[in-house]
Amino acid sequence: LSIVAFIALFPFSAFDQAISRYVPIYHDKNIYTENYTNILYMYVLLLGILTLLFILFYIFFKPYIQPEIVKLFNTVIVFTVLSIFRTTILQIENFNRNRIIVLYSRIFEGVLRILLLIIVINYSSVTAQKILLISSIIFTINILWILLYQKEHLTIQGIRSSLLRKNFKTYYK
Repeated sequence: LSIVAFIALFPFSAFDQAISRYVPIYHDKNIYTENYTNILYMYVLLLGILTLLFILFYIFFKPYIQPEIVKLFNTVIVFTVLSIFRTTILQIENFNRNRIIVLYSRIFEGVLRILLLIIVINYSSVTAQKILLISSIIFTINILWILLYQKEHLTIQGIRSSLLRKNFKTYYK
């Protein structure tokens, strides 16, 4: 988990700060809907680049990594990507003062984790890979639920490359 936190620090902490600054501005200018999709699109692109870097790192350093870690590699990548994306979506909901969504999300994750861990403990052995896999499944369900709740803000206009370039320059200036 500390690896995930370490990875999330690099490109995403500055991006998260920019989002917290610009989400209220987007609401004031009445351009939130197209920018909501664009924020998510930008995150998907950044996470795609991060995943490619993970794969290159894996290919280059695989002979030097312990076999136990190599077995966890794919699960760690999926968990990291989903964790970062989920955190971003929850932050956007928090910035929008949709606290009830954040509350339901946290309750859902907590209860489902406990239930799935009880099932794993009773019917199987507990391993780091299984815990990360369970968390990844829960994150996926949670992300899909929030996106479904926010479906009116998901627009095709939000994935314009011109808006992507403009927002990227704005966020990272």
